[in-house]
Amino acid sequence: MAVPLLSTKGFMDKDEHLENLVAQRTASLEASLRELADNQSRLLQTEKLASIGQLAAGVAHEINNPVGYIKSNLNTMKGYGGDLTRLLTAYLRLEEIVRNEEVHNKGMARLLDDIAAIRADIDLGYILEDCPQVIEESLEGIERVISIIADLKNFAHLDGDEFEPADINSGLESTLNIVWNELKYKAQVVRDFGSLPEVRCYPQRLNQVFMNILVNAAQAIEEKGTIRIATRAEDEHVVVKISDDGRGIAPEALDRIFDPFFTTKEVGKGTGLGLSVAYNIVQSHNGSIEVTSKPGKGTTFTIRIPIDTGDDVSETVAPPGGAHGN
Repeated sequence: MAVPLLSTKGFMDKDEHLENLVAQRTASLEASLRELADNQSRLLQTEKLASIGQLAAGVAHEINNPVGYIKSNLNTMKGYGGDLTRLLTAYLRLEEIVRNEEVHNKGMARLLDDIAAIRADIDLGYILEDCPQVIEESLEGIERVISIIADLKNFAHLDGDEFEPADINSGLESTLNIVWNELKYKAQVVRDFGSLPEVRCYPQRLNQVFMNILVNAAQAIEEKGTIRIATRAEDEHVVVKISDDGRGIAPEALDRIFDPFFTTKEVGKGTGLGLSVAYNIVQSHNGSIEVTSKPGKGTTFTIRIPIDTGDDVSETVAPPGGAHGN
């Protein structure tokens, strides 16, 4: 009895069906990954905008201070200009009289008396002494405004920064410049900056990490305290420690401090994304971030970034979620 041959058509149909299923699931996975990346980008943008909004009033105040005394100094210089014009006009008249041989000496004496009166009235000695200082203060004010605007511009363009060698100490100074209005009424800032090599990184993203931690430190201080920033080069890493002597973090909250949307602040006072974003930025640089705290004593964040972060640093920050303990 002949054995019937098995048809291969059924197997081919099944293989084709499986290939279609794999292709569909691959496409679905790619779409999910794109959606996840879009959500991550929106979360980062939300946190950045919240940070900028929080700092906007403070930065405006910081800019208004130097602008205010520049305006005051220019008004002073305007007054000086008027006084000096009066005096120089009298001197020009004196020059005309001296050159005119026919003028009686009494006319010259009278004009010299007028000049002496003007000099006493405008306090020429004080004007000559104050002018350089007024100009110097105004120039310093302009430099302060330029610096604040440049730092704010760099922070606002967080997504546009490049992977490049950077000075972490310089980044901390730039960040302090931006958040100064948040800190100066709450804390004395003590810098203990060590000599650091440059780190290959995304500088503006690390600056956002420093900003989030510094603002949290200021908010943790009830009245007046101290924020200490120390930097060191240790074991092929740059280590940044930011400490405050504020109210501290409760032990039960420490395990969740880096979770997205977790916050110990009052409703409307925080997004709950700041430390989660900070954690993931540091992780994306192959670094680490740790926190120690004692209620009533203060909190210390320790950030470690490899000096050579390698070429596998993430171009985008990993999506927040399940951060702590990973």
